[in-house]
Amino acid sequence: MANVATLVKEALEIGGIKGLFHWAGADSLNRWEMGHRIANSFNVPEDLLQRTIARNYPQFKDRPLNLTMDSYKLKALVETEPEPFENQLKGLLIPNT
Repeated sequence: MANVATLVKEALEIGGIKGLFHWAGADSLNRWEMGHRIANSFNVPEDLLQRTIARNYPQFKDRPLNLTMDSYKLKALVETEPEPFENQLKGLLIPNT
C-alpha cells in the first residue's frame, strides 16, 4: 500500500494527470503464481491450492487468457516504480481472530 500512496502523492504533486490508468506490481503473475506466493508468505500449505482452468466454467468461457494489467502509461508520467509482489506481501498482516 505504501507504493500506491507514494504514487498518488507524486501524481498529485505533478498535477494535471487525467485518464484511466493501471498500477500493478513489477512482476507479471498469473493467479496460480500469486496463490503460491501468498501461501508461502503466510505459511499456508500449498496443497490447499487447487489449479483450475477458467475455460472449464461457462461463466468464464469468453474471458481472455491474459488479464495482465499494463502500467506503461502511468510509468511514463511518474518516477515511482512498481513494487515487486514479494515486497507488497511483506506489508500485509493477517488480523488475529
